[in-house]
Amino acid sequence: MIVYHVGGGDNEIGPITQVCNQFPYTLVTFEALDGECVSDKIGEDVFRLNTAPLSSGLLPPNPAYAHEMHTGDVTWGANTILDKAFPVKTTTIDELAKTRPQPDVLSIDCQGAELRILWGAKETLKNVLCVVAEVEFVPIYEGQHLFHEQMAYLLPYHFRLMELFSRQYWSPGEPFGNGFLTVAEAAWLRTDYENLTPAQIETLAQIAAGFGRLSTALLLTSKILDTCKCPTLLALWEHRNNPEVRRLAKGPE
Repeated sequence: MIVYHVGGGDNEIGPITQVCNQFPYTLVTFEALDGECVSDKIGEDVFRLNTAPLSSGLLPPNPAYAHEMHTGDVTWGANTILDKAFPVKTTTIDELAKTRPQPDVLSIDCQGAELRILWGAKETLKNVLCVVAEVEFVPIYEGQHLFHEQMAYLLPYHFRLMELFSRQYWSPGEPFGNGFLTVAEAAWLRTDYENLTPAQIETLAQIAAGFGRLSTALLLTSKILDTCKCPTLLALWEHRNNPEVRRLAKGPE
């Protein structure tokens, strides 16, 4: 399994970690501060390095949400104080993939620039099996695109939304009870199985199993029983009707 992760190092790869913890993988990372700033075009842009590094990126924060709180008593504005801005050369996933193994998983955490990066992966996405990307439901960065726009872009590639991980609920006033769902990490899986090779189906089954989507993993495994080499998938298939396995698969009540 080849995993591309844009926007972080080896130790911060988000939800796909749970798949990588269960199945063999090769990780390829791209980080703007290491000279590989991924966007929708080959050219130049300005990178904003904030005092809180996790909010750094190509897009400035939207002042309309600066007062909102999402962790403890720290506002979004306090997490986006600019340290310095500097020019960077940009490239695309399609360009990077020309000299690297083709990815099965594309993971993106780039502070509002996720759809731009997907625009620059038009050819690569044709063979990607899973996309994991940060999404926002309101524009906390100026000029960013929102969840529904990512969804619309990925649908023609036959991706179906599997889960929203790491949900953040932001409060427009002093935190008291629940806030608004504002940020998450969305995971999509390919569903056009008829267009995939047996090797791709096996990898997609591993991804589904790693995320705990065992029904999908079993469906995919059933299509490749004659060629499947993954012991985990074969064991899942063998024990699919075991009541204890099914009880454990449900998790805690």
